[in-house]
Amino acid sequence: MHDLAKAAGVAVNRFEPKPVEHRAQLRGFPVVIGCTGKYAQVHEFLRALESHPATIWADAVLIQRPKELGETVDCEVSLVIFTNNPEILD
Repeated sequence: MHDLAKAAGVAVNRFEPKPVEHRAQLRGFPVVIGCTGKYAQVHEFLRALESHPATIWADAVLIQRPKELGETVDCEVSLVIFTNNPEILD
């Protein structure tokens, strides 16, 4: 995630992992990522997350409107990264 943010030009100011979610077939790793950058940079970061080969589900995306045109925006993304549940694999 940090590499995607760096490539997009956004600064990560929050990375908060949440407790693992155990499901029948999958395991989910929820995380909240907060970042700051120009709107185009934040958009590129979100596009990179969406096109990442890992299975990622974005629960919420909040982009705070800048006070002045051209200023940076704050973005917070709540997402879950899914993997196979190794407990059910033979």
